[in-house]
Amino acid sequence: MNPEKKKLRMLLVDAEEGITEQFQVYLSEHPRVELVKIITNGNEVIQAIEEYTPDILIMDLLLPKGDGISLLENLSKLSLSKEPFIVITSSITLGTTVNYSFDLGVDYYIMKPYDIEHVVRRIEHILKDGNKVQKEEERIEERVSHEHALIQEVTKVLLELGMPTNVKGYQYLRDGILLAIEDISMLHYITKSVYPSIAQKYDATPGSVERAIRNAIEICFTRTRGDILYKTFGNAIDVDKGKVTNSEFIGLIADKVRVQYQMRG
Repeated sequence: MNPEKKKLRMLLVDAEEGITEQFQVYLSEHPRVELVKIITNGNEVIQAIEEYTPDILIMDLLLPKGDGISLLENLSKLSLSKEPFIVITSSITLGTTVNYSFDLGVDYYIMKPYDIEHVVRRIEHILKDGNKVQKEEERIEERVSHEHALIQEVTKVLLELGMPTNVKGYQYLRDGILLAIEDISMLHYITKSVYPSIAQKYDATPGSVERAIRNAIEICFTRTRGDILYKTFGNAIDVDKGKVTNSEFIGLIADKVRVQYQMRG
């Protein structure tokens, strides 16, 4: 007779009461996963990991009394007898944050809101006999999937605005928006950061990048109906005047895409 398989031990770190309650209910009679502890603030995480030696750590990046990134940095320095399978849950879509999380040993990055049953099943599929089997290739796949989803969202918004894809400014704009999604502060230094970054990628000059983006925006405002512009930008710009700076245009679309991506995540 085969002995009963040992349950996977899960440590949940999240301050949202609704999420912790859902995990408690779903895992109360789960045959393969046991919820050993719930932590609601960052101060207790490291001690709990050392005490409970979980197989699975599910942690929100935004926590009271400590942020998730700092905790991941500290966790990577520990000499644990068994490393947990680390799942990060967050509403943060910034590529720099996602990529840095993977660099710190995160195995799975999930956008909030999410389906708890799906997440647990996904983790069970990845884990075998309580051992961590996530390969580096799978981590890379997660990154590519995240970046591809953002590119799709940006492309969709630009096409909805009637942005012509056959002008250089279209590609420059798309790259600029993606840069702004990663770090919105770059728009404060658009001539010193965004334009040079794009120019280097396409073997162009910062000045030509700026002019091409300006041209693409002007074409968009000339060809696109006012109601479509209003649907995209709302009251953030004066559609009748049709005057918007490159940084304003990039920043507004970056914010719109970031919100849409979070809602779909």
